[in-house]
Amino acid sequence: MPPASDIYRRLEAVSAHFPVPVHLGLRPASQRALLGTLSRLHAAVVAAPLDHPRRDWALREIAAISHELDIPGARMRAAWRLDAHASNAAPAAIDSNGLGQLDAVESSFGRDRRGLPYPNGGAVTALPLALAAGRHHALLLEPELGYATDSSGTMGRLRVHRAYGRVVVRNVVLQAGSDHLRWGQSVHGPLFLSENAGAFPALSIGPDTAITLPWLFRLAGPIRGTLFVGDLGPTQRPPHARLAGWQVNMQPWTRFELGVAVLAQTGGNGGPPATFLERFIDLFPAIDALAPQHADFLFSNKIAGGNLRLRFPELSGLDVYYELAVDDFDGRRLRSSMLDDSGHLLGARIAAGDAVLRGEWHRTSLRLYEHAQFQSGVTYRRRLLGSPLGPHARAGYASVEWPVREGTSARLTLADERRDPSQYTAIVTGERDRGFQFVRLTDDPDVRRASVVGTLDGVIGAMGARVSYGLARSWRSGRTPRLEWLTHVELRSQVLPWF
Repeated sequence: MPPASDIYRRLEAVSAHFPVPVHLGLRPASQRALLGTLSRLHAAVVAAPLDHPRRDWALREIAAISHELDIPGARMRAAWRLDAHASNAAPAAIDSNGLGQLDAVESSFGRDRRGLPYPNGGAVTALPLALAAGRHHALLLEPELGYATDSSGTMGRLRVHRAYGRVVVRNVVLQAGSDHLRWGQSVHGPLFLSENAGAFPALSIGPDTAITLPWLFRLAGPIRGTLFVGDLGPTQRPPHARLAGWQVNMQPWTRFELGVAVLAQTGGNGGPPATFLERFIDLFPAIDALAPQHADFLFSNKIAGGNLRLRFPELSGLDVYYELAVDDFDGRRLRSSMLDDSGHLLGARIAAGDAVLRGEWHRTSLRLYEHAQFQSGVTYRRRLLGSPLGPHARAGYASVEWPVREGTSARLTLADERRDPSQYTAIVTGERDRGFQFVRLTDDPDVRRASVVGTLDGVIGAMGARVSYGLARSWRSGRTPRLEWLTHVELRSQVLPWF
């Protein structure tokens, strides 16, 4: 089930009032896993008192998702999506702050594009999709056909958007190919993997549905996880740098979800050499810390951390969530590690009658996503794999969503984003980075952006539709702002995309 599907948003809404194990911080999930979640949700709702104010609404939501997912008949499927995007917001480079190198671009309205182009002009993209699936396998192909127009002219485009093969043996799934990944709780850009850059080719393995471990490990509750290694392509520096990572999500309490994650950018043609064992140990910080080496591993760009969500159904379905991404933890400088080297994200979601209110605060660290040896940074096709904000940035988001009529909802999102491009250096006073500290070299004006985007989601016949319009003011502190606008229309053959 693609991470951007509205299925997850509906599962989030129902589970906020009727908590059951739902792994929202690790996407995608399979159809089989989501059907199991729906079954648990249905049982929880049916068991609720008949006078529960959300009971009938929850049953309708579960029925709508089940109708989209549980379709009998042939295992050959087809779908399509048409995406039209027009904006005068030109993509701009995200500058490194001197603590590494970075080759990435951003745009005021680029964060929800999932790898599609966002030129200073217009782009129309058709995404036909074919799926062949059996009980234990699936093959999916989604090409991307489109045209984009900007100041340099019109350019056609034909490439693979998603393509993968998937095999399930017992409850273990092995997948090879390009598919979207989303690790984190945020709707505005998780710190680890956010879909901002699109789908990169990877090989992954993990349980298809949640498992419960024996002995004392049962206390962790239902567990889902995945481990992957991907290729970031020939345009990386070094070319074909690898991205390896794992995340494990657990629910020791139906109201509490906890995810632990590690990403390591490593290898590539001409990248720092290392043995397979060293790269494997590098993926597990606890093993790394206990390993009998006398020097830090210097062949990878590693990010560790995770996410959590806590539910308070008695408080109008309040959800509070948090994400942490640590670029380089050092116990000898605990305060600096948590402030200068760690990205933090805090969010809350609450129902106010039929409306849903959400707020998020983001703060990325000084050198998050950039690196001296992996000079493209944690990117794919010049787009950040994690938070679209880039390093040393702060942002606040507030949104309200409400139903307009049956099958149609409206959403209004306000954003205030800023990034400090000032230059820094790092100094040490001894071997093995003793006395490490950051030193600010310049005081450059912040990159600022304030925006508002209105979105209407609905149904046209048997199709799903989304229309958005946005305005933004972008500027450098102390300089004249420029006004930017966005118009976006999406039509799709599925109301709730499930493949």
